[in-house]
Amino acid sequence: MGSSSCSTGTGRCITSCRSCNARVSKSIEDVAAFLNVPPEKTVKMLLYQADGAEKYIAVCIRGDLTVNEIKLRTILGAKNPDYSR
Repeated sequence: MGSSSCSTGTGRCITSCRSCNARVSKSIEDVAAFLNVPPEKTVKMLLYQADGAEKYIAVCIRGDLTVNEIKLRTILGAKNPDYSR
């Protein structure tokens, strides 16, 4: 099943894989389609940085949902949670 040219050994690279030239998936829809599952059956993790602090906050959320940054700001007591792209 695996491909000898894929560094992951699976032949199914989702992220950048130079050895097998796989395309980079940037959305949960891409990943869900690749895995052949609906987005609501996936989990995504987003990283935020609150008010320029050195620490990051990881938010895990169901794949088909979005983070309410106003609620996140309230929970963190932050003025500006920046999404790390």
